[in-house]
Amino acid sequence: MKRFYALLFSLLLLLPSQLMAQSSTQASPSRAPVLIFLRMRAGDSINIEMTENRIRRVLQMLDTVNREFPSANIRATVFVNGAVSDLLAQRNSRTGIQDLLLDAAKKGMIEIGYDGTEEPRSSVQPLMDYRDVGTPKEDYLARVAVVQRILTEGRDPISGKPLPDADGGLKRMQQVFGEASSIRGTQAFARDPAVGTMPDWGSDAEVVQQIRLMNSRATMAGVLDDVPHFDFSYDGWVGPFSKNLSPSADSSPDLYWQENRLRISERSDKPSRVVEASDGADALKGYFEKLDRSKIRIVQIELGDDRNYLQAPFRQDESPDYPPTQYALIHPDAPNLPKRALNSEADVDAAFQKEQDALKWVVSDFVSKDPGSEIVSNKDLLSMTLPCSGYQLSTASLRKSIAELDKSWGDSPVPPKYVIVDRRSLSLAQTFQVLADALVARRRTGKLPDSVAVLDVYGPVEVPNGTGAANGEVSASTVALAAVYILPALYEDNWSPIPRNVVPSQVQVGDITVNGAQYLHLMMKALLSDDLEAKLPVTPAGMVWAPEAVAFRTRPVADMGTIWTIKPAPIDISKGAAKTQ
Repeated sequence: MKRFYALLFSLLLLLPSQLMAQSSTQASPSRAPVLIFLRMRAGDSINIEMTENRIRRVLQMLDTVNREFPSANIRATVFVNGAVSDLLAQRNSRTGIQDLLLDAAKKGMIEIGYDGTEEPRSSVQPLMDYRDVGTPKEDYLARVAVVQRILTEGRDPISGKPLPDADGGLKRMQQVFGEASSIRGTQAFARDPAVGTMPDWGSDAEVVQQIRLMNSRATMAGVLDDVPHFDFSYDGWVGPFSKNLSPSADSSPDLYWQENRLRISERSDKPSRVVEASDGADALKGYFEKLDRSKIRIVQIELGDDRNYLQAPFRQDESPDYPPTQYALIHPDAPNLPKRALNSEADVDAAFQKEQDALKWVVSDFVSKDPGSEIVSNKDLLSMTLPCSGYQLSTASLRKSIAELDKSWGDSPVPPKYVIVDRRSLSLAQTFQVLADALVARRRTGKLPDSVAVLDVYGPVEVPNGTGAANGEVSASTVALAAVYILPALYEDNWSPIPRNVVPSQVQVGDITVNGAQYLHLMMKALLSDDLEAKLPVTPAGMVWAPEAVAFRTRPVADMGTIWTIKPAPIDISKGAAKTQ
């Protein structure tokens, strides 16, 4: 119950900013490029023949349009889950669908991703139960145990009951199709006395930690198109959150880094959404005409809509019988769609022709006539963004950026969102790491290094409440000494249930205990000081950089350390696939 009301209260806090954003919205004359991400979700393991037919038709559509417009280099991401992957492998000798997907991926026409949204579920699905846990560390470990099952546990495709010794989820998908190019739909659920079960919104730190064991480069879902039952406040949260992540002309509100994974958002303002190719070319044209293009935009277009097969009563979003997997939950004794639910073959053909015509419009009338716009894949987006980590950063440039940031931070208790150095963005966690690295090097050698390595580091397991210790003073050398004891853990990238390379919640600096944000501010001041014995003021600082950073959540703020890993992902349009062929 507390978690439900925590979500409600946190969202209500955004209403003033929502109204302000609406009142200040103005049309922009600029027209930045649009990057189009084509996708298909094939997650229905119950009506597997329909799923296979959808896959076959989408591959044929992509092949047809590619042959007509070879220079467009059309490719899409086909998302499957563990249950569908397993059935496709079992049925491959009869249907050949697994081979078709693998061949299309080999040719570069598709990438294969994982979407766990429609994995089989039942009353015995893994749920987090917080009744016996209380601390952020206990919460983290409880989530890890559940997420591990979600990503690996085999389940009956009809009943959703666990299958002993069977692999499922992301693990089974990758056994069948290789490493996923993109991962979504890994949402865990928790027991809630008020509503029965509640999605564990707010952070996927524990999910990413488990995915690290199985996949090293997949992109992941960012802001979702829709969150049922919370539209009134979710709409108000999306805009402010996404705006924070696009500070420059080369950044997009639809793309950012979190937990060291590139995130592709389905929406970044109230009007934006995933667009259905089944709506037709005119609908796509209308959407693009109204799209806010003041920044680079990423628009996701859905192919192979399952509604193409369904009669009206079975295809409405508000219908209890949609999607087909929902129909199966309501009718467990006869989970397959009845014949009365299905369109005729001619109607299905017409629906896919409408999708194909819409895709042709995208290629011939939009992309070809809109400079900079193109169709992109996960691989393209990763190549168009600078690496999240694994590079050397100039200490001189770092010092210059930190000087500007320290001036703007001043005595405010609100920390910065991230740091920009030479067009590269550092999350707060990475800023913490590079500052510690530079200070330790200076303590060891007597001078600042020419450069420091930027690592994969993670946010604190616990976000302390309040603004930390009362005012005081410490020397720059004492700040550097504290970093000596912190830095080794930040280099420990070996896997563990809770990562070791996390920002500490609290730091002992001489006789004063400060929170992570206060220590970050002290390290900034120490880096800027040439006098190691200079006295640096300890000023109040909270761990949260903006209300919207923690607004949409069902977990406590104390469990929201992920906000220290969020940062923009600037895009280099010149490195797009269309420019490098």
